[in-house]
Amino acid sequence: MSRANASRRVAQLHLTNIEHNIATISVMAALQIDKITVETFKATLARYSDAAPSALAELDLLRYETAPAKLGNMKGEKHLLKSDVERLVEWKL
Repeated sequence: MSRANASRRVAQLHLTNIEHNIATISVMAALQIDKITVETFKATLARYSDAAPSALAELDLLRYETAPAKLGNMKGEKHLLKSDVERLVEWKL
């Protein structure tokens, strides 16, 4: 590759990087709390399971399904085991 072609390729890569950064900034601006639409929020939330680390899947299951089901099935005073509370705190962090 000639020096001129190499220089053009570097310039193209820089331009591509700049275009990507501009697109990222535009997306991030749309996700600001005072500007996000319901549609954008729902679309972003739908991508959560693909974007979140797999370690969170078990904690999310506990937080959104297992713990509420346990509490919902209890009669009288409702409580969680210490181990469940510890896992919920881990989810919170």
